Amino acid sequence: MLFIYRPFFNSVYQKTLRPFSFIIPKKMKIGIQGKFTISLGDGKKINWNTNPTSYLSRLLFWDGVTGFEYECVRIFIELSKESKVFFDIGANMGYYSMVATAYNPSIKVFGFEPLPSARKYFQLIADENNFKNISVNELALSDKKGNATFYAIKNPKFKEIEDQLAGD
Repeated sequence: MLFIYRPFFNSVYQKTLRPFSFIIPKKMKIGIQGKFTISLGDGKKINWNTNPTSYLSRLLFWDGVTGFEYECVRIFIELSKESKVFFDIGANMGYYSMVATAYNPSIKVFGFEPLPSARKYFQLIADENNFKNISVNELALSDKKGNATFYAIKNPKFKEIEDQLAGD
């Protein structure tokens, strides 16, 4: 793994360049290692934890809430404010679950993610935010009964990272 992804160097890189993300070329917006905060607006925030294999985390770190599906998230925020229950199917690291809970602490969230690494980070992020209303389940849902085999890719750039978060 390149030195820039090692925790100490990655932390220095993050702290130094994040305030200038709007002028940093896309190719220099590298993967993130460790913890950061996502400001959602309205005084709401999510504490996030990740490793450099997560494309979602990279987008959220460098471009904030507007960096990932913002038009959908904006509408989702309004819907989640009044919702009682949310089923996050194929949740990955649980971004939508965290957003829903940040805006509506009384919502009951059922998250489903079959890939162990993504589910592990989903639970870790929920715990770090003290979101007790989120139930994280290592399970795939379908309209058919049965079993399926899931394969997760291993990013060749990060072979030594056990928890691969590519989402493929």
